[in-house]
Amino acid sequence: MRFALAALALSTSVLVAACSEPVPQSPDGAVHLIHSAAQSGCNIFDFTAVVGEVNNTERTTVTDGANGTKVSCSVLNAAAPFSVRGRIDDSAGTSGNFVDIIIPSISKSATIDNPATGTVTYSSTVKTASNAFTGACQFYFEANSSEGVDVGKIWVAFTCPSVSSSQTTCSVQKAWAIFENCLTEDTTQ
Repeated sequence: MRFALAALALSTSVLVAACSEPVPQSPDGAVHLIHSAAQSGCNIFDFTAVVGEVNNTERTTVTDGANGTKVSCSVLNAAAPFSVRGRIDDSAGTSGNFVDIIIPSISKSATIDNPATGTVTYSSTVKTASNAFTGACQFYFEANSSEGVDVGKIWVAFTCPSVSSSQTTCSVQKAWAIFENCLTEDTTQ
């Protein structure tokens, strides 16, 4: 009988301990990207790729899984510089947009005059017939804005002087992205 009570007490405390771990929040994000056809040779008209809504002062994010939108992100390192990866995939959703951002290293002091370099890949089922554009971009935090970076989150502005698909080269005139509740540790190791 003592053994049965001890086993019951042990199993109850294991269940309580297992339930005391906080459930991680789902990642959320938004992107507002202005594709420009002003560059010579660009044969895709100007368009704006939006999922959620974000600019330098306001934001409305979309949570991973909401209405079929997939959001994933990581903002790694306990201190600057931070390594960032953010992806919003609404290609099967209402906007038809997909955006993937990689910033290998960005500090809290990145400005338009001293930006971090990274890459952006984006497509739109409506505007680019799902043909992806990719290119090097400059990422920075605008003065007098709510933008910034910290462990697990980033709100950033960026431009891309040249983005290419298999058929044409264009540019990203201006863009903003925000990712929150991101992974803070590299889980690939």
